[in-house]
Amino acid sequence: MSQSKTTARIQPCCVASAHQPEAGYCGECGNPLLRCTAFQECGGLLDSSGCCPCCFAPEVHLAADCLKHATVGGSLTIPIIIENASPTGRAMLVKGIWVREGQGEWDECDLSWDRLEAGSQKPVSLTARSLDRPGTHRVEILIALASRWRWQEETFAFSTGLEINVESEKDVVVQQNIHYAPDAPQTGATIVAPVRVTSEQNRRSATKSKTQTLLLTRASVYERNFGLRGTENGLTVKRTAEFRWQSFPKSTSPFNGMLVTSNGFLTFGRSRTKQQDGPTDVRMLVTRPDGSLDEEASQEISRDHFCVWIENDRLMLRANSPNGVWVDGKVCPRGETVKLKHGNQLSPLKTGFDRLTLLVEFEVEHQEVIAVTISRKP
Repeated sequence: MSQSKTTARIQPCCVASAHQPEAGYCGECGNPLLRCTAFQECGGLLDSSGCCPCCFAPEVHLAADCLKHATVGGSLTIPIIIENASPTGRAMLVKGIWVREGQGEWDECDLSWDRLEAGSQKPVSLTARSLDRPGTHRVEILIALASRWRWQEETFAFSTGLEINVESEKDVVVQQNIHYAPDAPQTGATIVAPVRVTSEQNRRSATKSKTQTLLLTRASVYERNFGLRGTENGLTVKRTAEFRWQSFPKSTSPFNGMLVTSNGFLTFGRSRTKQQDGPTDVRMLVTRPDGSLDEEASQEISRDHFCVWIENDRLMLRANSPNGVWVDGKVCPRGETVKLKHGNQLSPLKTGFDRLTLLVEFEVEHQEVIAVTISRKP
């Protein structure tokens, strides 16, 4: 399944279809309905970059009277203003701010706050330190921002920047030696008389700017490099990844396709599936070797045992059962989450890897997981 065929394009008809709980695709244009994690509150769909424009609308401004000239060997304070312009009143978390000059190292800014309410703005002072040569210096700014809903959090990185004109020392000192001997030149004294010369260019005052809105660009490379999104080995699991189901009894798993449930989750449990007019997406029951139902063992599985979803380009699992979920032989307790990876074996039973196991496998193209296959064994 190619990215170009599955990338969501928000249309008015898509928003209308998304409010139908059972709809996974728009009834008019056929686009997949990739709902925001906070869809129940904001009613927003994800754009092609994976952001929800209803929840997530950051702006960064260069403060008025910001100096954009400096001298060699000095430093320059850059005052910026971060604004949360969310149209639906969602709070925004500032996870980190970094600054660097040219291709130098990123210098992280210390913040005394991390939450910005909708409609508000806060100032941040950044410092450019490596102004070691004259000329135009490019200063880059990287900001990690997050939107949170319940226990879910989506983090994105944005970059922007500005140019600083770095000049040589403003004043030049010319050393003069004056020989003073009014009566006897051969016995006169030498007087040192330095003269400070200021050029017309250096005589001018430093230029200041008016308030300026800086253009934010999605920094997907730094999202991976800084570990904000994706997996530890650089893989990304997009919301457009296809889920495939193998060896499940009829009607106990969804149809193959993208994760387009109304809440963005796939729920696993003992209850009947939505195809069977129940609440879950995947039904898990224990069977004996002859294929008959093992009711006693199946009672160990909760009606809503665990859920799976995609967050920050990662496949995540959250345990909802008091018994927890066993991932590769280690328990994930109730209320905790774990990142899933290729080859994980899941079981709702403490001693159930021989009675009920779900195998997770990734199909990868160009460091992107295009399909997630979940197989039932036995």
